[in-house]
Amino acid sequence: MRVLMPSIAATLFVFSALPTHADTVDAQIAPCLACHGVKGQSAIPEVPSLGGQPVFYLTIQLLMFRDKLRVVEAMNQVMQGFKDDDLRNIAAYLTKLPPPDPAGGPVDFDRMARARELSEQHRCNFCLASPASAKSTSSKPCANTKTTLAAVTMRRWRTCFT
Repeated sequence: MRVLMPSIAATLFVFSALPTHADTVDAQIAPCLACHGVKGQSAIPEVPSLGGQPVFYLTIQLLMFRDKLRVVEAMNQVMQGFKDDDLRNIAAYLTKLPPPDPAGGPVDFDRMARARELSEQHRCNFCLASPASAKSTSSKPCANTKTTLAAVTMRRWRTCFT
C-alpha cells in the first residue's frame, strides 16, 4: 500500500501541470482515468472504481471535491477550474463505463445485514439508493467497493461528521 502512494503522487504531479480547461471530455477525463482506471476499474486499493456509478452521485462527488466540501487533497487539486457543465459531462462519461465485477467468495449475510443497517442509520441510502439504482446492486456506488476502500472512506466520514 505504501508503495502505491508515491506512484499516485507522481501521477497527480504530472497531471497537475496539464490545463484543466481542456476542450473535450476525453482530454478532461485523462487525469481521472490515470488513477481510477482506463475502463473505470481501479487497480489501486485506496482508489474507487468509477465505472457504472450513478451520474447524480458522480456529479455531486465531483462538485464536492471541486468546492472542497469533501477534502481529499489530490482530488481537490485535480477538480480546480472545472465548470459545472464540465463536472456533468465527466460524470456522464464515467457512468457509461462498465461497473466493477463483484468481489468473489462466499456471501456473508450477517455482514450484509449490518451494512444495510448502518447505511440506513447514517443515511447513506439518501444518495446511494435512488429509484433507478435500487433494482441493481451493480449500479449502487458501494455495492462493489473494495473492502479496504470502504473501510478508509467510512473512517473519513465518521471523523468528519462526529
